[in-house]
Amino acid sequence: MNDYDIDQTRAAGNTVKSAAQSASSSLESKVKKSDTNATLRSGLMAGAAASLFASLALKAAGSRDDALFVGQWVPTFLIIALWVTVMREDIAPGT
Repeated sequence: MNDYDIDQTRAAGNTVKSAAQSASSSLESKVKKSDTNATLRSGLMAGAAASLFASLALKAAGSRDDALFVGQWVPTFLIIALWVTVMREDIAPGT
C-alpha cells in the first residue's frame, strides 16, 4: 500500500464519519421533539375523553343533536393522536 492509497482510505473514513455524525445529530434533534409529541398526544386523549363526557352530558340533558355533534369529535381526536404516534415511530423507531 502506498501513500496515495493510505490518504484515500483516510479521506473515505473521514467522509463516512462525518456523514454518520450528521445523521446522528439530525435524528437526535427530531427525538428531542418527542416530549412535545407526548404532550400533544396526552392533550388529544384528554380532548377525546372530554368530548365523550360532554356528549353524554348533552344526551342526558336532552340535546340529542348537540350530543351527536360533540360525540363525533372523539374518533377525530383519537385518529390524530394515532397519527402523531405513527409519525414519531417513523422518525425514531423503537423509542
